[in-house]
Amino acid sequence: MHKQSEEINARKIIHERYSVFPLVLETLKINPQLKSIMSTPFRLNLIVDANIIIRELIWLTQKRKKEEALTRFLEILQTKIVTAVAPVYLADEIEKNIPVISKMKNIPKKRLSMAWSEYKKYITFVEHMDSPELNTRCKRDPKDSPYLALNFEYDYPVYTADKDISGMGGTVINAEFISNYRDYTKDAHSAYTIQIAGMSGIIVTGKIIKSLFLLISKIPKKVLMFALAVIVILLIYKPTREYILSMLEKAKENMPQIIDVLAETMGYAINTYTDNIENAEEKKNLLITHINQLNNSQLDPLNSNAVC
Repeated sequence: MHKQSEEINARKIIHERYSVFPLVLETLKINPQLKSIMSTPFRLNLIVDANIIIRELIWLTQKRKKEEALTRFLEILQTKIVTAVAPVYLADEIEKNIPVISKMKNIPKKRLSMAWSEYKKYITFVEHMDSPELNTRCKRDPKDSPYLALNFEYDYPVYTADKDISGMGGTVINAEFISNYRDYTKDAHSAYTIQIAGMSGIIVTGKIIKSLFLLISKIPKKVLMFALAVIVILLIYKPTREYILSMLEKAKENMPQIIDVLAETMGYAINTYTDNIENAEEKKNLLITHINQLNNSQLDPLNSNAVC
């Protein structure tokens, strides 16, 4: 029984959350004409330092209050539009330090190992190449040479809390940048969800569409135009769909009231969607400003004229 309990807890150390971003990328790949109304997600490539991973593992195994909670960094890794690269050296260093962390922080070593086993699935480990120039640069802290090597080779910034890397000429991003990126993904995720699910909703909600056709002759033209303009947004919300469907069934008895409720619900959906887009755009611009200040970082090109 104790062993079974440990296995259950191990599966819950890192909870996987659904991400709409891969679906957006696939949709844009198949239908490139949609780029006029749906932007390509703001993608990020980075190198992660061991000090970040150690801090993440401690939080996951000891400090978090809710079992399903994730760190900001894990949240953006689970969007699947962030590529985290690390030298093979990092995996060895984490393994070596797990007993030390366990003793220092009074965390069961097995739980730390389980957390690391789940976490490392989000990281791509690669070999690095040494060079005389690199060895010369890394005299300040030779242990950082693998991260600098990857920084120079891949042109990705290093996510680290170590000031030595930037002091030796490496390009770094900090926790503030990660927090801003996570805020962007949350707003963009909501906006993309409305767009994607709204488009699919037109296909799967035939019952609602049938009801609309039955009532279309009774709806004033102004209300009809308004409804058609936002139907894609409206159909994404399941509770809203069910509510409107029930209202439409009563339309013959109480048409004026139905129109008022429909307009109010659509207005709420539009405001939510608009806020998501505006917030995502504002946060994206902050990220762009930050990235533009880094000479060696590499991000996918952005379409500044598109939403999200």
